[in-house]
Amino acid sequence: MLAARRMLEQVKGRWGICPESLGADKAYGSGEFLAWLLERNIQPHIPVMDRRHQRPRYFTQEQFQYDPEQNAYRCPQGQRVRYRGLAVPTQSYLYRTSESQCRLCAVKRKCTRGANRRISVSWYEPARQAVRELAKTAAYQQSRREQNKVEALFSELKQRVGLRRVRLRRLWNVAKQFYLAATAQNLKRLARWLAQRGPTSTFCSA
Repeated sequence: MLAARRMLEQVKGRWGICPESLGADKAYGSGEFLAWLLERNIQPHIPVMDRRHQRPRYFTQEQFQYDPEQNAYRCPQGQRVRYRGLAVPTQSYLYRTSESQCRLCAVKRKCTRGANRRISVSWYEPARQAVRELAKTAAYQQSRREQNKVEALFSELKQRVGLRRVRLRRLWNVAKQFYLAATAQNLKRLARWLAQRGPTSTFCSA
């Protein structure tokens, strides 16, 4: 993400270009980076990095009702999940029940395997939610389709052409290596396009 920020800042500083949107894969979908883009009026066409559904056997966060007046959640059984403080390593707010609340709960097996239930809410949840809504737009879907085409080319370079690592140092040497690889890709596509056209008819005049 730091490299992406620097590239955007360099493009803006050198050429005065500020993109309206940015497409990237899920690895760039952290709340911090999404919020950074939105602050600069750049629409993130990026899947949100979301771990809320990683434990399908247990209640998800959506099944807990948030009470903004008390800054607490209510579990499906009506127990209050209180705010406990900041979790700095994960950049989130921590909510947790007490062990006594969960000890005799009839549905504890569906909620957690620990002594109590925890809920982590990202500091950047408003930005994450904004991008989830953005994902429903036609512009986002079109951007994702275009990105898949580019990703397919990079995948071909790595998997079939063998360009996982460059063999030469210095930028001009690396550029030459990529130009040759791109030429090979284009020649393959040209051959496929000519094969799909089929044989052309030749007319002779007497």
